[in-house]
Amino acid sequence: MRTTIVVLTTALVLAAAAAAAGEHWIANVNAHVGNRLLESKDWEPADDLLEFGIDTDFGRRDWPVRIALAAYWASEEERVEPDPAKAVNLQKFELDAATLHLGVRKYFPWSRAIEPYIGGGLALMYLDQKKSWNTMVRTSEETVPGFYLGGGLLLHPAPGFNLGLAGKWSWANAEVVGLGIDSNAGGFQFGVLVGAQF
Repeated sequence: MRTTIVVLTTALVLAAAAAAAGEHWIANVNAHVGNRLLESKDWEPADDLLEFGIDTDFGRRDWPVRIALAAYWASEEERVEPDPAKAVNLQKFELDAATLHLGVRKYFPWSRAIEPYIGGGLALMYLDQKKSWNTMVRTSEETVPGFYLGGGLLLHPAPGFNLGLAGKWSWANAEVVGLGIDSNAGGFQFGVLVGAQF
């Protein structure tokens, strides 16, 4: 939640600064709704997460790239049907994930209304996991650094209004010995963007 507040506040400050600076600066502030796909063999059954986020970028209009800042958060709880052949069964897997991206973004405008882009940078991922077997519970919290690459398409059906599609792939190795996980905590992200341009 603190990550969300920080990014939202930063996004609003950037938007206000861009608006105040007039024609020399530009900023995009978008809400993100989509999916995050993790490695099935390690994160199943919580390997397909519904994800929400804030995606922003800003810079001077004459800069070759813009600074990009984004935050995403997801939560999943999956119950597993017990296997009668096993003495101990995994009954529930809970995963809360938050991600912060800081990087650069390059736009390739086709027109004033269509702007594809690519980007990449640093990632910081927080994971709070819990596995329950019968009466035994194991929990773990991890914060791991990594990187991301991505791209998308931003449309402007009206001045100042954004609609778009975004996709990213990120890598950050999470080694959780107590839960038997040693895998990429990033994975693929796909989503829809809705927001404003200032």
